[in-house]
Amino acid sequence: MVVNLMSSGKPSSGLKSDDPKNCSFFSTQSSRNFAASIFRAAALLPPIRDDTESHPSAMTAIADIIGQHPPTWQEKTTNTAQLASLAMTVVKKVREKGLLVDDPKENAEMVFVDLGAGKALFSRLIYEMTQRNVEIIAVDREDALLNYDPKNSKLGLRNSMDVGSAQKQKVAENCEHCPATKATLKTEIFSYGNAAFTRILADVVDLNINALRNRGKAVVVAKHLCGHATDMALSRCISSSLKHAEGAKGLTVEIICIAPCCHQKMRWHNYSNQKFLESLGLGGKKMFTSLVNLIQLSRHQNLKKFEYRKWKGLKDFDFDTIKGLGRCSRRILEEGRLRLLREQGFHAELVSYADESITPDNLVIIAERVQSLQGKKSGDSHSEK
Repeated sequence: MVVNLMSSGKPSSGLKSDDPKNCSFFSTQSSRNFAASIFRAAALLPPIRDDTESHPSAMTAIADIIGQHPPTWQEKTTNTAQLASLAMTVVKKVREKGLLVDDPKENAEMVFVDLGAGKALFSRLIYEMTQRNVEIIAVDREDALLNYDPKNSKLGLRNSMDVGSAQKQKVAENCEHCPATKATLKTEIFSYGNAAFTRILADVVDLNINALRNRGKAVVVAKHLCGHATDMALSRCISSSLKHAEGAKGLTVEIICIAPCCHQKMRWHNYSNQKFLESLGLGGKKMFTSLVNLIQLSRHQNLKKFEYRKWKGLKDFDFDTIKGLGRCSRRILEEGRLRLLREQGFHAELVSYADESITPDNLVIIAERVQSLQGKKSGDSHSEK
């Protein structure tokens, strides 16, 4: 099923008119050429695979988790629907790859690594959906209060068990291999199933995924990674793949499932595939800022007068066209990330995991490792479409 890039989305908060970065929006004189470049580039890209469907079992699981904890904003229906749909997309992909099976012993070397886990409701949902038979490592740079870790649930308090100081020490020692000494590396391990649920406090940019375990296969997930945090996460995954190709031991990233969001927070110097945008004639700080602003505007139901006054180029288009430009801009930016992954030996695609009426940030980057860099032939980095 082809996802319509021109479709309308759920409204979200607007950009402030006095934000300095908005001043770089394209001018009236060049607006039509700029818009034509966006539509032309997006039209040449493969369609987005649709994986939106209802998941009652996942919704039941998430309701059970929420019922064990004090209420938070994350129990909103729109949020739980996103989580349930994304978790099902992830679990299906892992089963298709053959990494997740019904026998708990066969899953012993598999680990889900949740980047930017926050309160870890997504991590916990995957933990429950895999019958607590697959280890979870929830990574975030902040110690979230009122989180959904098993130790904080009514069920976890009753049945939790310490997996042992020796294993805690092993994880702590592994984490010391993270490249930056400034990283905060606090580790908690607890379990009330067959597999551990580990929380690590560290910034994504400081994380060495290989060093989290002595061996095993990692499925890296995230919902949502704001702005350029997605690019940092992809960099960490690629670094892990490169180290594996060079013979390094530790976790190997086998699957990546990352749902980006908050594109308006992105900056040109942090984007992971500048060469791709430059090849389309859309490179540089000014055009990049215009692209991410269009993405933000496309989430609105309409435009306010101050937005038309601030960005003169907008008056050349009706709002439906602006929404279409925003959706196409999003598609182009994600394509650059996909192509970067393909260059590093991953099969990568963009998938719509939830209906746009639930969230405008309804796309997930899914990649699976298919070969090492040593096995790639020169000149085939963009052969996959």
